[in-house]
This record gives sequence, C-alpha cells and structure tokens, in this order.
Amino acid sequence: YGCHGKAIAAFLPEKELAVLLKDKKLYFQGDPAKFDKDKTIKDIERCRKDWFAEDLEETSPGLNAVASPVLGPNSRPTGYIVLLGLASANTAHQYGPLVAGAGKDLSRKLGAKVDGEPGDPARS
Repeated sequence: YGCHGKAIAAFLPEKELAVLLKDKKLYFQGDPAKFDKDKTIKDIERCRKDWFAEDLEETSPGLNAVASPVLGPNSRPTGYIVLLGLASANTAHQYGPLVAGAGKDLSRKLGAKVDGEPGDPARS
C-alpha cells in the first residue's frame, strides 16, 4: 500500500479502517513481514492532519514518495495523487504540502468538503 494506501486509509470511515488493519497481509511498509501497526496508525493520523502520507524508502530502497487522497462528493476516498521518484527523503517531504494542495483542490472539484468545512471527514 505504501503512502498511497495510507492516504486512502486515513479517510476511510473508522469501521472500514479497523477491518482493513486486521488484514493478515498489509503492505504499508512494503513486505508484510515489516508491517508496523503502531507506525501505520501514527502515519494515518498525521495524514488526516496534513493531507499527505509519506513513503520514505519503506517499500523500495532509494525511492521516496508522497501521496494525498482524492475524495469524492460523499467525502470518501476515490483515489490519490502521488509524487514519487529518486529525490531525497527531505525533498520528498518538502513536496508533501504541494501534493496535499492538489489533492484538496481536486477533491473540492469533485464535491468533497475539506479544511474544516461542514462534512470534512477530518473533522470527525
């Protein structure tokens, strides 16, 4: 799942997230044997606040990525925007807010509520 999975998971309803996190094979850190539930939950909480998730060489050495959810009119995840490449972890992190802005803009265009607007899933 990497950062794009964390970005989507962050905006799932709590019951669906709980079911997802019970799965036997989760790829948030690449290899399911490396899955760290506590880290994943912290990453999801940070994504809810910042609107982007990071994969800083977690799933593939040398590859860094940031992703933002794209929400539809019902404020449910419908996809994501991801920026990935060979940039340093620091550079990838700096691009996070830009990717978050693009995710929010597209979500608004699709009818989602964001940034504290009534119906914003991050307010729940």
